[in-house]
Amino acid sequence: MPPIDAWLEELGLAVVGRGAAPLGLALSRDVILDGERRFDLRVTIAWAAGMGLHLWAYYGPDGMELPRRTLLSLLAANRRSSVRRGSSMPSGP
Repeated sequence: MPPIDAWLEELGLAVVGRGAAPLGLALSRDVILDGERRFDLRVTIAWAAGMGLHLWAYYGPDGMELPRRTLLSLLAANRRSSVRRGSSMPSGP
C-alpha cells in the first residue's frame, strides 16, 4: 500500500474524510483543494490493489456518489475475478 497519508502530510493537505476496505486492499482519502480559479474543491484520492491510484474532483453535490459507486463496482469485479482465477491479490511491497 502506498504511503498516501505521508504524501498528503508532506503536501500540507488536511484529510477531511477517509475510508478503507477490509484487508487493506483499498483506501480513500478526501481533501479540500484551493487553486487560482477554484476554491474549496473536494477531491477523493483512492488506491486499490491491482488498480492503482485514482483521483476524483467533485464539481457539485449530485456527482459525489457516482465515483464512490464506481470504485465499489470495480473492487467487487476485481474480487470476483481473483476468486475465479483461484488467486489472491498481493498486499503490495
